[in-house]
Amino acid sequence: MKTQHKNMKVVKILGYCLLFFSIHFALQAVPAIPIELSFMQPNGDVFKGKLKGDEWFNWTETLDQKVFVKNQSSGYFEYAEIKIVGDEEQLAPSGKAVSKTNAKQAPALIQIVPITRKDLKRLRKKAIERRNRSMTSQ
Repeated sequence: MKTQHKNMKVVKILGYCLLFFSIHFALQAVPAIPIELSFMQPNGDVFKGKLKGDEWFNWTETLDQKVFVKNQSSGYFEYAEIKIVGDEEQLAPSGKAVSKTNAKQAPALIQIVPITRKDLKRLRKKAIERRNRSMTSQ
């Protein structure tokens, strides 16, 4: 009887550990693969960039860390700006296409407002909050 009670205690402890680690790993976001990629514009221009972020919030940026998005209307990759859509801040196309020739001079040449890491952290936090709200309302 004593052995059976001891075995039940071990099973209970293992169950709690399994539950803890399952919840812990479920809360972790998978990061984007940090490899250099080539992006081609509709006019044939090619430039390099990287995927950033994780599964809750992600973005693309040039090698000199300028954030860009694809304009679904034109098909061009454009430097991003933060716009309010509805009541949410989002990364949106700026109308200023990314090109290999102006990538290093981008802010001065085409007058874009750089998106900072602080901006991206804020947007990620809001994206996670939206996700959590939608999960709790289901």
